[in-house]
Amino acid sequence: MSRNVCCVKSCTNTKHEKPTLSFHNFPTREPIRCKKWVEFCENETLSKLFDTNDPKLEHKSICSQHFEDNKYNNPMKKIRLMCNALPTIKCCHLKDIHTIVVNTTNETQSQPPVQVISAQLLLRTNLSRSWRSSAQYLTENETQDQCSAQESKLKSKSNPIIKHYSERHLRYESEIKNLRDKLKKSKKQVMNLRYRLKRTEAIGNTKKSKLNYIIKSIKGLGEEALNPVMSEIIEYHLTAAFLNKTRVQKWSNKMKKFCADLYHKSPSAYCLLQKTLTLPTKKTILKFTEERIQNTKNDNFKQMVNDLNTDNMDSNVSELIKKFTEQQY
Repeated sequence: MSRNVCCVKSCTNTKHEKPTLSFHNFPTREPIRCKKWVEFCENETLSKLFDTNDPKLEHKSICSQHFEDNKYNNPMKKIRLMCNALPTIKCCHLKDIHTIVVNTTNETQSQPPVQVISAQLLLRTNLSRSWRSSAQYLTENETQDQCSAQESKLKSKSNPIIKHYSERHLRYESEIKNLRDKLKKSKKQVMNLRYRLKRTEAIGNTKKSKLNYIIKSIKGLGEEALNPVMSEIIEYHLTAAFLNKTRVQKWSNKMKKFCADLYHKSPSAYCLLQKTLTLPTKKTILKFTEERIQNTKNDNFKQMVNDLNTDNMDSNVSELIKKFTEQQY
């Protein structure tokens, strides 16, 4: 309960009675500042706790009425104290209250006796005075409000800078409101688009996996039942049609040889097939035929060289045999 009770002498504020007040604990980690707080409270128990370094001092507190407004980080709400705040506002002491009461009693005793007036006269006079005073108060307030409103209008009209900036302020406020509404709508649109994109990606992944399975099964059937050339053509067409892969095809040598034979037999028939099927182009076929011719020429030349080498070896061996025979004879 000590956290919610003010420790200052002659102060009876509690959290239960005044929930709007905030209560602040003693700064025990700062001994100099804590000593000033204890001296301000003028409480013997607190001074004893401070001298003995008792941890109970941490549970004591002072209410927010004893601190000035500039000692708070948020002065309107009065919640968080500044790191160097000290209590400076003191409540009325009991002694002062006692002296005030005594003085008032003495003054009343020294005054002369009051004349007795009838109750009816008092009621009439009080009613008339109260009615007049309330009416005067209302009229005075109305006149003051009207004067202040007229003065503010005149100031705003007379001062062009205030008028200009007030208009700009109103315009910017309306623009900010419109932009916030647009931002909310755009955020909703972005969320919807992200959800749709995730859905489409999931559907695309499932479809792609199904197509890959179909292509693999067709490839297996083609390899079992068809030639390697025909299975290669079917594989290329399947990948191009289903998976939309427009990549440069690296044809195998068997496929190139098959297409070159077709082209050399009838170029017109090959061109018709090329319109319906994706086959190697004319350029690749001619290049492949040139490479084949060069390879065959190189092979023939190598064979001739090998034959010549073998003939030379035979002649050398025969000459050696002749020389050996001549030496013996």
